[in-house]
Amino acid sequence: MTNEDTAERVALGEEQEDQFTANGMSRAVFTAYRSIRKDIMTGELRAGDLLPEKELAERIGVSRTPVREALSRLRTEGLVVLERYRKNYVADFSDADIIELIELRALLEGRAAGLAAKNISEEELAKLRDLALAMEAIVYSGDGDLEIDFPPLNEEFHRIICAAANSPRAERILESSLDLPFDRPHGKMRNKLKFKLERSCHYHRAILEAIEMRDQASASQHMQSHVLSILPYRL
Repeated sequence: MTNEDTAERVALGEEQEDQFTANGMSRAVFTAYRSIRKDIMTGELRAGDLLPEKELAERIGVSRTPVREALSRLRTEGLVVLERYRKNYVADFSDADIIELIELRALLEGRAAGLAAKNISEEELAKLRDLALAMEAIVYSGDGDLEIDFPPLNEEFHRIICAAANSPRAERILESSLDLPFDRPHGKMRNKLKFKLERSCHYHRAILEAIEMRDQASASQHMQSHVLSILPYRL
């Protein structure tokens, strides 16, 4: 699979659709889930915004039942909360919430990277190499938009490692947090975006090399450092 194929497949959400429909989510529910989640991730829907089922169903082009189930799944991820009069709202995250979630993600992804170093296939390694090169091209050669083109490739890099760990339970837990917008550029951080992504590329290389060498301890350590590196710059 080429870098272009990977980027397109990530952008379309096809790999996520394969996973979620395989786990019993209907296509209508997945369509609603993906649409609402995307709007939350991109900031189209902001913390505190009301999520009326009827309006969402009309906009997305599905009935209210899949919207209701999608909102229920988003509540389990912490992205939606059910408040007064049983109405759904976009959740807000305090600094303490963000710190806790990033620290938990670091532990889980560190474990996944260690297991991936033991279990990863050559095909998965080849995908990681392609993604690392594609991200480096965006950051160092200007072959793309830093804010638009880098994030989906980064998320796919992390997803492949989680899948290669062969730990379905951990993969399901991590799936809900890999693209949470805790480390999206904002405010002063936009001015440091290139530096931030250069740092990510450095960590990706270290993680990839450790996995290639089947060094479980180093892969785990580099991954934990990578995820935790978000904290000083985001908060």
